Amino acid sequence: MEIIKTSSIKVQLINYNILKKSLKKGKYLMRRYIYTGELDLTKQLCEDILELLIASDELLLEELVEYLQEYLIQQQKNWVQQNSVFILNKFASYKKLQDYCLESACEDSQPFITSKNSLLLDKDILYSILERNDLQIKEIDAWNYLIKWGIEQTPGLESENNDVSKWTNENYKNLEKTLRQFIPLIRFTEISPIDFFDKVRPYKDIIPNHIYDEVEDFYYKDTQNMKISRVIDSSKAILDYYDNGFNFGQGSLCMKYQNLYVNNRNGIYENNLNTDIVYTIEEIETFNVIRCK
Repeated sequence: MEIIKTSSIKVQLINYNILKKSLKKGKYLMRRYIYTGELDLTKQLCEDILELLIASDELLLEELVEYLQEYLIQQQKNWVQQNSVFILNKFASYKKLQDYCLESACEDSQPFITSKNSLLLDKDILYSILERNDLQIKEIDAWNYLIKWGIEQTPGLESENNDVSKWTNENYKNLEKTLRQFIPLIRFTEISPIDFFDKVRPYKDIIPNHIYDEVEDFYYKDTQNMKISRVIDSSKAILDYYDNGFNFGQGSLCMKYQNLYVNNRNGIYENNLNTDIVYTIEEIETFNVIRCK
């Protein structure tokens, strides 16, 4: 077995089966590097550079492995960011590339979660992203992405069956299994009450009871002693509208279908209600108030 030295690296010239297996287009570049220590990447596709990276790793060319990662990060930054899901999934053993992709995803999460392959992200990588404290993302966006990812990853759902109104109990159970480890990573108290009602509550069945109860307590803790106070303009005390069960203060306290809206957006009441929550009415009791003479 002959050993040659190029660029301060000792390479065992075992056989070129490794090259044939790992490289489709880059054999010439690798051979040139091995024999001359020179490598010109300026005209190479990033996909071919990744193939070179694999071959370099298999041939134990540590210096070249480091250089190729640095080159992609420094010279092909846009391509790496656009293909970060692919790199994170397929090149987990290359730490510099992995760290760069993770940091980019955390610094600017929107392009990452909306990329065409984002729903194919490996579950362990997704977990490592969601648990990071430096993840710059609105919590409702993280939740929406997690639901889409979970649907795509759950057998029997996928993107073709994302109409929640048509789901069976089995569908919810399967989604719960898929997302079980991720739910505790969502900071539900950073989601607005309206978003919680519209976008989280429909998936109540997949959230552990103790987490859901804690979030409800957080949102609704001030409503027990809430006082509506007096209407400033009596002409706006009651609004008669065809699809409202009742409407006080032009929407300040309003029943529409099975929902109860409580807010003081219009400033109709003397004191701010200090809430902007949509409740679901489970039971309602009506009565007449009669003035005694």
